[in-house]
Amino acid sequence: MLFERKVAVVSFPGIGSVGKVAVDYLISYTNSRMIMTLPFSGFPPQVLIQEGVARLFTLDVFSPEGRDDIILLTSDAQPLEVLGMNRLAGEVLRELREMGVRDVVTLAAYVGAVHENVVGTATDAAAVELLKNAGIAVMPSSIIGGMNGIVAGMAPLYGLRGFCILGTTSGDRLVDLRAARNLLLSLKNLLQMEIDVSQLEIEEEEEEEEAPEVEECEDEEMLYR
Repeated sequence: MLFERKVAVVSFPGIGSVGKVAVDYLISYTNSRMIMTLPFSGFPPQVLIQEGVARLFTLDVFSPEGRDDIILLTSDAQPLEVLGMNRLAGEVLRELREMGVRDVVTLAAYVGAVHENVVGTATDAAAVELLKNAGIAVMPSSIIGGMNGIVAGMAPLYGLRGFCILGTTSGDRLVDLRAARNLLLSLKNLLQMEIDVSQLEIEEEEEEEEAPEVEECEDEEMLYR
């Protein structure tokens, strides 16, 4: 693994659910065990209904089978308010630090004029070199909005290194499985983890003709999440 320290792979829902799909796939693929659930008062005032059962939005932490050096974290939603985002990011980073994590990799989506399938950024020059060594193109000058950007950006405040890897997407699909697959393929080198994405490819083919389109997002702040 390019990381010599314990690493957390994190994603909150964003454009095309790119990062969340990738982390959720990793959780299933690695037979991960849930080790913690974190409720948060700043999530949208809604409940999820699954097979008739209602529950609050949560943030869940998982441990992959046979990999004590990796933590996976996924959430049902992002907070509604900016202050809530910063508060939750701080709580997440404090908890990860207590678990021995030293590197935090968030997964997100990138809508922009680039030729690469995946781009990345990090919170210091040495970390950027790690991305380059893993074959991940460095993100051009831009912004990353929402929790996936804030968690990575705030990581140094808690003594951690932050990385954000983004799968490029057109932004016109509610769920972009292809961009999620590209993120997973980039993680194979970064984490030195064997990841079979064949199941995701099957789902991608099945949904290729069925995926609904969403209106183009004109707010620049929402283009990188």
